[in-house]
Amino acid sequence: MHEYPTKEQILENLYTPTEKEFLTVKKWKLEHFNKKWSHLPLEEKHNALRELIYAVCKAKNIPRQQWPTYTPIGETWCYKPNLKLIQAQTENPSIISALHELSHHLSGSSEIIACRFSIGIFIKCFPKTYAKLEWHGHLLRKKQ
Repeated sequence: MHEYPTKEQILENLYTPTEKEFLTVKKWKLEHFNKKWSHLPLEEKHNALRELIYAVCKAKNIPRQQWPTYTPIGETWCYKPNLKLIQAQTENPSIISALHELSHHLSGSSEIIACRFSIGIFIKCFPKTYAKLEWHGHLLRKKQ
């Protein structure tokens, strides 16, 4: 069982995307997120998240053979390092979760690094959407 960081621990040292990463995510946002993300079918959302993961890998100059596999077949989000597999929660396509699991692929099992990476990119690239979320422990969720 991993110990999860607090909101304060995450925010005190967020990951800052490089300019190339920032522009890559902004381009993805224009192509996928701004087209009524909340109304897209699950399959389209998962295909878009797969594209996001691969686009970030490319922006980080990671060779193609080192990219993770993304599959939306899980009941929870997780990264399986022995398979280099990001297993997405089938019913909950999540940009932050996809980036979080990508961080585990890139940096290992540290929850604080994964949280700082995913939330750092999200805050920088999706500031209006971030403002509509609230913290629940180390997680961000839509305000009720």
